[in-house]
Amino acid sequence: MAIAATRKFNRTAGAVPARKSRFAGVKCATPRDPIPQVGGYRFAIRAIEEGFRGGAKTTLEVIATEGISPHEIGAFVFIPECLVTSKGAGIAPGLGRFKSMVMAAMGFETEEEYDAFDPEGANLDAALGEVNAFAKDGQPGVGRYVDCVVTRGNATPDGQDYYRNYEWFIVPEAEQPEDAPPAYV
Repeated sequence: MAIAATRKFNRTAGAVPARKSRFAGVKCATPRDPIPQVGGYRFAIRAIEEGFRGGAKTTLEVIATEGISPHEIGAFVFIPECLVTSKGAGIAPGLGRFKSMVMAAMGFETEEEYDAFDPEGANLDAALGEVNAFAKDGQPGVGRYVDCVVTRGNATPDGQDYYRNYEWFIVPEAEQPEDAPPAYV
């Protein structure tokens, strides 16, 4: 009986026709926007998109840099953020970073001011594209300037890159572009 089982499982596979993978021929999306490098920047928020797995991608245009920067004026960079887990729970670091950026774009100095303005978090939903009362002028923050200092965080698990820390600052209304949506403060 043991011999029969050995023959059954140690058979040489017959000639099975090769099957193409469903990913055969897939090409990378180009151009791929780089993540901001360490430095000081003035960014224009050009787009905020919610991903299908609980993430967000913010596309920023470099308006000005402070010091040496690998990004040219007018270049586009992006910030990916993980906002929720696969089970739907919020991820505090990603949500906090996203909220800080939106607060700066909208002109809020403190989190207390912002929370009084939006106690239910619906403005952050509007910033991600949800149509609600906060979206009457479009997505909150899109089209406005923000200042940002990017610093180096911990190394990524593969050791090939590093995480970024972002500190967001309000750009005065007089320095916003003429066609920028109004600040909310």
